[in-house]
Amino acid sequence: MKKTGKKTGNLPLKEKSEAAWTVNSIPTNRNLTKKDLGAVIFGCKNHTINECLKKMMFGLPAAHFPYVKNVSPGLTLFLFNFSDRTLHGIFEATSCGKMNINPHAWITSEGSEYTPYAAQVQVGIRKKCRPLFEEEFKPLIAKNYYSDRLFWFELDIEQTRKLTKLFSSPELPKKMPPRPPNAARSSNAFNVLSGSNVDEAADKETENNDSKEYSGMEEMNLKENQHSYATIVSNRDAFAPEKKWTELFKASSSSSLEKKKSCERDPNQPNSMDTPYPENINSAYGEVVTDTESSVSESVIIKLTQELEELKVSQLKQTLKIDSLQHQLVYSKLEIDQLKRRCHKLEFVPSSAIDYYALEFCQPPNITAQESVLIVGGFDGDSWLPDLSLYSPPEDHEISLCPMTCSRSYASVAKLNGDLYIFGGVDDGIWYDTVESYNPMCNKWVQRPSLNKKKGSLAGASLYEKIYAIGGGNGVECFSEVELLDLNIGSWIPAQSMLEKRFSHATADINGALYVAGGYNGRDYLRSVERFDPREHAWTRLGSMNVKRGCHSLVAFKERLYALGGYNGDTMVSTVDVLDPRFGSWLLAEPMKVSRGYFGSFVFGGKIHVIGGLEGTEVLDVTECYDEGSGWQVGGRTAIGKRSYFSTLVL
Repeated sequence: MKKTGKKTGNLPLKEKSEAAWTVNSIPTNRNLTKKDLGAVIFGCKNHTINECLKKMMFGLPAAHFPYVKNVSPGLTLFLFNFSDRTLHGIFEATSCGKMNINPHAWITSEGSEYTPYAAQVQVGIRKKCRPLFEEEFKPLIAKNYYSDRLFWFELDIEQTRKLTKLFSSPELPKKMPPRPPNAARSSNAFNVLSGSNVDEAADKETENNDSKEYSGMEEMNLKENQHSYATIVSNRDAFAPEKKWTELFKASSSSSLEKKKSCERDPNQPNSMDTPYPENINSAYGEVVTDTESSVSESVIIKLTQELEELKVSQLKQTLKIDSLQHQLVYSKLEIDQLKRRCHKLEFVPSSAIDYYALEFCQPPNITAQESVLIVGGFDGDSWLPDLSLYSPPEDHEISLCPMTCSRSYASVAKLNGDLYIFGGVDDGIWYDTVESYNPMCNKWVQRPSLNKKKGSLAGASLYEKIYAIGGGNGVECFSEVELLDLNIGSWIPAQSMLEKRFSHATADINGALYVAGGYNGRDYLRSVERFDPREHAWTRLGSMNVKRGCHSLVAFKERLYALGGYNGDTMVSTVDVLDPRFGSWLLAEPMKVSRGYFGSFVFGGKIHVIGGLEGTEVLDVTECYDEGSGWQVGGRTAIGKRSYFSTLVL
């Protein structure tokens, strides 16, 4: 049975979790209308936040434009830093949400010419507020969270009101130890180094501790100086260090007066150290006092400088240690996720099959005994998966195969000479041109010649021993170009371009020709359909579908084409369009039981099967199958579990 890979596209509806400000970090959106939209949260990371604030412009990947375009001047905006998971505010839009206000902003990958964050808006500051930690704002937007760390960026009016109120509330006062009533007040110790290039952030972090530390040192030094020449200088007018210290620390006159009063004794209290001032005191004593004072001042400055350097080194070590722990945490979470998926799969394995599972890990699986389906990658509601597995629909049994070399979302697949080919896609904002093939008999992946252009959300098909990579986009623009891989040549070569740009479209082959339907052209979702006959080397426009569709499936079944589900620009749909190529017109057929997009589809056992996908914001684990006699029937949960944004391929 010939079956082309179904390509899941990109829709402005989370990330890698690794998450992050990436195309694959948000699988969908809330689809709030413009009148219900109260605010939008934009994203950044440590290496992009400065550019956001300097240019006063925020951006998201192009897939988010369907709701970014609803931003109008005056709308409340917030900025979420994925690196430290803090929310900054309060901002407001000063322009409408547009595509490519600055097409060269936030260039993060070497060799890239255009921004990966094309859905942009210009902003202004409405009110400067302290950043909110995630544990502070998460309860207010709890219904936006679709996993522990991932949430939708659209806020309704009530959420916006609560969040704005939280931003405007004063920060809780820090608890400070009580100060004795007669304790001397000290100015900020770091004023000593005001002329040096001390890092401002380090100053703020160490200000409190060092101020207290220096306050004690200052009081001690003053007492030592007073004791050393008290028998010579008992008159307060000769207490010379006061002026010198004031000049050294550049304190204000009021601060100097306050400090002087705090250091002076009460004239009504007896002082055993007071002695009459000798009239014939030698001026050399004044020089000794000045030298002593200067020496003490220099030693204090040197000591503070050394302590500051030690503090900066310690802070750097702590930062490096935290980074290391964060990386370890990421790897640990990946291992935990893999173990969870393994346990989940084992739950569906009967006890008689345990020995077979043990055999699976020590040798390539025997997958030629019966027709099976390859399940490639996807999103399980928490993370993007590099998994490859073999699924048997009759037994509802899944076997894990050798995973892909990297996670890639919005890639396309096709079958050629019994091997699975996967090409294009995106991961963490980096678009791929790389191509890999999987050999089921060896259970191994092999690198293949790269595409001529980096792209994702493209369609893939194989025909006449060639693989076609059709359309797609890179987050900035949509493509109509077509490339084909000829293994005899060993490279991808340009083919005749489509009549229209398409992104997140679907393709299938029937009767020796390729059919491409729907998608997104950068402005709107499409109903149009094109056919490519390799024997004619030309594209022909056909009759349009009844419903606009993107992120849908196109399946060849009993000499007809079935366009299933998808996204129409407003919501997920369950409708089904059917084309009989002999007549050239599309007819609406019985709809699916569940509205869904980004799902897997294939023909198996004389029926059309659909698995998983998205319904609104929910990742599905429900199946449906269709035959001409009984129509659509809903099945139960599968061993695959919750899965969306994946591809299927019948072996």
